[in-house]
Amino acid sequence: MGQALRNAYYDPCVCEPLASVAMNKRICFAGFSGAELSSLQTMTQADGLWECRFVPDAASALALLAGESHDVCVASLTLPGKNGAELLGEVGARHPKTLGFIVAEVADQAQIIKSIGGPHHFIRRPFAAAELVAAVQRGLKLNSWLAYDGLRQLQTRLPGLPVISATYTRVAQKVGSPGTTSHDIADVLEYDPLLSAELLQIVNTSGLSLDQRVIETADAVALLGLPAVQSLALAWPLFHPNDAVQAAGLSMEALWDHAFLVAQHARQITLKQTGNARLADDAYTAGLLHDVGRLLLAASQPEKYAAVLAAARQQARPLHEVETAQLGFNHAQAGACLLARWGMPTPIIEATAAHHAPGQAGSAGQFSLLTAVSAANVFAHVTRSPVNGLPPPELDLAYYRSLQLEAQLVVWRRLCTGELAMAAKIELAAEPITVKSAPAMKSPQTPARHTGPGLGPWLILFGALALLAAGYFAWPHLRSVAGSARHSLAHFSEPGSLNQHPTTPPPIANRWDTVKVDGIFYRTAKSTVIINDQELFVGDSISGFQVIAIHQNSVTISNNGVQRECPISAKN
Repeated sequence: MGQALRNAYYDPCVCEPLASVAMNKRICFAGFSGAELSSLQTMTQADGLWECRFVPDAASALALLAGESHDVCVASLTLPGKNGAELLGEVGARHPKTLGFIVAEVADQAQIIKSIGGPHHFIRRPFAAAELVAAVQRGLKLNSWLAYDGLRQLQTRLPGLPVISATYTRVAQKVGSPGTTSHDIADVLEYDPLLSAELLQIVNTSGLSLDQRVIETADAVALLGLPAVQSLALAWPLFHPNDAVQAAGLSMEALWDHAFLVAQHARQITLKQTGNARLADDAYTAGLLHDVGRLLLAASQPEKYAAVLAAARQQARPLHEVETAQLGFNHAQAGACLLARWGMPTPIIEATAAHHAPGQAGSAGQFSLLTAVSAANVFAHVTRSPVNGLPPPELDLAYYRSLQLEAQLVVWRRLCTGELAMAAKIELAAEPITVKSAPAMKSPQTPARHTGPGLGPWLILFGALALLAAGYFAWPHLRSVAGSARHSLAHFSEPGSLNQHPTTPPPIANRWDTVKVDGIFYRTAKSTVIINDQELFVGDSISGFQVIAIHQNSVTISNNGVQRECPISAKN
């Protein structure tokens, strides 16, 4: 833990360690008791880098902060007297430089946001002490990222920062209550017809292999899952038509389509890498929100942001680089500021703030939401054309190499884009990415056959005519295959080639021993299975194998009328 707390902090504009930020931090913990208090004391006392104080209630915390400045106040929602949200509200007013963290149940998040009002970080209960300490560590890093005068001025220029919608508040409360059903959520969505219509649009156009069109909101909720609907209720209001945003030259429809695709890819990557459904749901939320900063910048200064967009297109430079050069900060940081005011969990704020520069975030050196969202953002541009005509982003290969996840990029890309592996070895250990094909195999020699002196010329003539006829009809297909092969080789041999458009996937052999069930995302409705690195629903097929049923630990597959039940992580 000591080494983790000593990780360098980075300023994303200058990309240099901010060593002074890491030392001598004062942390006030308010309202913790019992096992939580004991575990936090043990965890923080193991390292002398932080000066930690533990107080039982809000009054004691305010008295402590009045006597000496503290960098962080971590408050439990359940406090004697004033609750934790009220405490942080006062701390924000009296000590604006003190970073606030609130620990509570997910169902209380919407109420907390209204009570605190200013930037703070949300930590979900129950928690492990190591998780909470890591969240504080990451929050301090993010605070150093976002402490720019330009970002503060941005907030004053907006007529009113977007707020959490009433629909999201009600949905979050329902999702956090035990026994909530899709019909309960549908009852809430009746008061938001635009969001209900969007959910129906999503399920009917998302390739779910539905037998018929979904027309009931409750069915749409069941298909998407409660966590996904909660995330959509949070993000969707931000993408409503806005004259200022459109005047800046941004397409709201294109941005929403991109956000939704990144959310799907981030969930797929996280589920594939960790098998953790809850973390995958958080990745979905982070993907939906990763580009909200573009909306903020366009709404606050449409003419100036239109010039930034035009410069990025003309110079073919990444948008976030042009933003930083002309504005002093970029849309990722602006979006993170909004999410901090909303009290979103620290990993989601981090994924938004650093999705274009994950290597500069100074994260804990392991897979995180930032890891998933940064890759998902690039793969979404592979799947679809660039958003608003801007140059596509590039993968930070050094970052993934530092996490020893470089080889996984190929697996994740195939999973997100539907692209299957080439019959070649892809080496990601060095740049540029190259392909090493297997040596050409020599065809076995066929013994000569004697056909008699009179038949030989005729056979040669008939054979030549047959070859000409076959070539005439097969030429268009052969030309297409040759072109695809040339594109595939070029695609994997050029630097940065993971950002190019995918090739047509070659089919796998039609044999049972080639089928590998990598994982199952089991839900009450529309479960998915990952077979040979592709996510499939019931009814989907891959190279002649059709998914018949998805169970918790196995999947039923049919091939040429033969059905087999295949377990996870086994070749059949």
